[in-house]
Amino acid sequence: VATESDPAVNGKRIEKFMSRIEKQRRAANATGLTSYCEWPKEVTHNYQGVGPGEEIPWFENYIRAALARFLVDGHFVDIEQRLPPQYGSSSVRVFGRCMTGPSSVRGDALTVLPAVQHPTRGYRLYPPRGSP
Repeated sequence: VATESDPAVNGKRIEKFMSRIEKQRRAANATGLTSYCEWPKEVTHNYQGVGPGEEIPWFENYIRAALARFLVDGHFVDIEQRLPPQYGSSSVRVFGRCMTGPSSVRGDALTVLPAVQHPTRGYRLYPPRGSP
């Protein structure tokens, strides 16, 4: 996961890195796809913290939940909008926007279903109390 047009991190280097990972995964006959996505520009470089007295931005709860799911359970951050790789990598097969704006998330949930990198995974919608 990166931030779109982040001046502190070179997007071309990220794509080259992901391309190399995918080549190694193919050579090892790994299952699944290697993917990456970008947060919108307004998320900026430091998207994991709010300063004292600052208002919690619209994306904060979703980003914290998505990163926690990755760290704890290994679930990738969902891609809302699939795009071709920016720098033409033939090895990166899944790239896109993690979210496109405030309407993409509500609290800690992505509002767009199904996420595009899970074409065969089924989804069940739950009411706020959690039972189907």
